[in-house]
Amino acid sequence: MHVTDISFAEYRRLWDAAGRCEILPDFPLHMDLETASGCNLRCGFCFQNYMAVEHGLMDFEVFRRVVDEGVAEGLCSIKLHIRGEPTLHPRLVEFIRYAKQAGLHEVRITTNGTLLTPERIADSIDAGLDWFAFSYDPTHAMEARLQRGSRFLDPEDAIDLTMLARDARGGRPVVRIHAVVFDPRYVEPFRRRLVERFAGVDAVQVSLATNLQYDVPAHENMYEIMDFDPCDYLWRVMSVHWNGDVVPCCRDYEGRFTIANVRDTSVKAIWHGPEFTRLRALHLSQSRQQIGLCRHCDYNHRLKAGATVVPAADCSTAEARS
Repeated sequence: MHVTDISFAEYRRLWDAAGRCEILPDFPLHMDLETASGCNLRCGFCFQNYMAVEHGLMDFEVFRRVVDEGVAEGLCSIKLHIRGEPTLHPRLVEFIRYAKQAGLHEVRITTNGTLLTPERIADSIDAGLDWFAFSYDPTHAMEARLQRGSRFLDPEDAIDLTMLARDARGGRPVVRIHAVVFDPRYVEPFRRRLVERFAGVDAVQVSLATNLQYDVPAHENMYEIMDFDPCDYLWRVMSVHWNGDVVPCCRDYEGRFTIANVRDTSVKAIWHGPEFTRLRALHLSQSRQQIGLCRHCDYNHRLKAGATVVPAADCSTAEARS
């Protein structure tokens, strides 16, 4: 089914049904496409410091191939980010424009904002960008100043400039702020501070940081304090790294669980292939502990009665799920 045959309301209905594992769409409803795997900052707490991978930029032809197949099969939205800073890609605006002209309902980016300029913000919005999400942390501004001085934009200025550009264009795109804290006591106070500082932002999400190393539990005694539902990601989303590698989840930061490559195999064939089918079956049977990538992940959990979340001791490779 071509994406133009799916209304936005129908897309969201399918999204909700797939999230409950009631349906498996014939094609991913959403894809995370990594335009750039590296980052321009070196924040001490970030997983980027520990990734033993080759960094690079996504080739436009790989992107075009995925989008062309997707719009013909019912892909509705994409996010141009997984591990890195998308604004490192010199053709990012072209990516946005191509996807929107192809008919996708939503095109999103998540950025630290430090490489933006008023011109890049305007060009991205005018190309059709639907979501401008900012990964916000005070250390971003500090790192930018330490590394390159005034050449980098202060993240707070980037958010303010984006909201001004949004308002000048009738309220689009959606502007969101994502942030993490390392102590559950600070989640709500920090959220309130961000809402007050950035009056007019469309949404603020503050999450508790967890350890995203695949072989380290996200929380102490997590299977004693949590019950788990199947991961909706496996029914909704596919992640493609900059080099075309398909991974089961955006949290596979080092590509240790790569399934296939879109240069060699169609997205649809991968989506319905044996590995994704096996992963879904294990989640449905409450057997996520048999999956190396999923064993220590806390996504889609429900706290048991009386339980309290305790982050793992080392959260140095932490980031919010975006």
